[in-house]
Amino acid sequence: MKGWQTITVMAGVAVFAAAAGYWVGFRHAWEMGLMAEAAPRGVVALGNIRSIDAAKTDQVKFMLEGEIDDGLLWWHELSNSRLLPVLNRLSGSDVYPASEEYVRRLAAYRKANPSPYWDPQLNAQVDANLAKADPELAAALAESGRDGRKAIEAVIAEYAP
Repeated sequence: MKGWQTITVMAGVAVFAAAAGYWVGFRHAWEMGLMAEAAPRGVVALGNIRSIDAAKTDQVKFMLEGEIDDGLLWWHELSNSRLLPVLNRLSGSDVYPASEEYVRRLAAYRKANPSPYWDPQLNAQVDANLAKADPELAAALAESGRDGRKAIEAVIAEYAP
């Protein structure tokens, strides 16, 4: 075998090995991420159960409203990812387009029910308290909140016109 053929074959094997390693690594990381998140989500669920048992349903509803916002916000990020077209193959699960039905339901709910996290009085109080403690953090969070709201509004506009 000539030198250039050997180099071509070795390069092809290296590219194949890198792609296979990335695919296996991504899938493993995807599963590990879900596993690692399970205990903290369980603790949140435990807090919600205790609040329900204590008839503090307003606290539970407020937390669940945040989960709706998170679902819309993270869908915006995911749907704009360059990996979206290959996400199902990488993750080994049916994420896209199957999850779009969930997004439609979340968007329709949020369109009909504005987020309590967007309450101007609540935001003003949080901003004032944060500004006293850490003005830089307050400014960064205010900007992040505006960006997050724009992202959520974009998902609502697309999925619940």
